[in-house]
Amino acid sequence: RIVNNPLADTAHIRYGYAFNYGDSVGIVNQFYPQTYITIPQPTDIPFPASFLPASYVPGQSYNAPQLVSANNPMFVNFSLPATDGVMNIAYATGFNFRLQSSSPAIGKGYRAFSPLSVVPVDPIFGATEITPPGNDIGCYQVNGSGNQH
Repeated sequence: RIVNNPLADTAHIRYGYAFNYGDSVGIVNQFYPQTYITIPQPTDIPFPASFLPASYVPGQSYNAPQLVSANNPMFVNFSLPATDGVMNIAYATGFNFRLQSSSPAIGKGYRAFSPLSVVPVDPIFGATEITPPGNDIGCYQVNGSGNQH
């Protein structure tokens, strides 16, 4: 989300590959929120042109009820839509946020960059490793690379 006040330095911002999911019309209609200047990217999921009006201008309201509960990331052990018992979850104990093999987030990651590694690789005073960008959207890669925690 790129705000309009104070005005963001949009000339130097690069973004895309946003994976959006919502359980209600109120949420899906905020993928690109009113008064913000976020420009929908063709790499966003779902594809913006599939639900935004052809005349859409960043910051304008839109209505996309067809997106409610669509594009479920399909976690191994966290069901969506979220039930009342986990609506205000503040911890991840007992849940597995890895992706199921048929998740739409698999293979959608952006890899054409190198990670910034300003922290030394050191088991005590730094990072244990600097991992390259992953193939999948999300913190857990299906191939087992990257985050293991």
